[in-house]
Amino acid sequence: MNDNNVEKNLAWCLFFCRLAVFIVFSVWTYNKFARPEHGVEMMSTYYWIPGVPEIVITVFGALEVVLVVLLVLGLYKRVTRGFFLFLSILAVSVPEVLKGYVAAIFHEAHPTILFFTGFCVFACCFTIYYLRDYDTKFSIGK
Repeated sequence: MNDNNVEKNLAWCLFFCRLAVFIVFSVWTYNKFARPEHGVEMMSTYYWIPGVPEIVITVFGALEVVLVVLLVLGLYKRVTRGFFLFLSILAVSVPEVLKGYVAAIFHEAHPTILFFTGFCVFACCFTIYYLRDYDTKFSIGK
């Protein structure tokens, strides 16, 4: 396979990773508007930050809307992809999530195995950040 085909195929793969990240974070962002109380609960339960007002969750959701649109358009690649990479790192590494991994591995009562899907999101976020210069398919910011 020549280099031109490799770059073309890579661009398609990166586009689908970018699209997947866009879909996941769009749902998470939508949830901040539809159920800000859930965001408050998440901050308290998983990030050990109690008492966050719902307006803070909504404002963060508004920031995410802007960044998720920029992401899918392929603009400001370092900033947008870095932001979602950071959020995905938090999603797989906060202490309460780490407890979920231990529970799932050691067969404790009621493990939340859904935590493990965060690694797929993290992998896509890392990939589109690390290879951002090759992500040109349907990208305005070439």
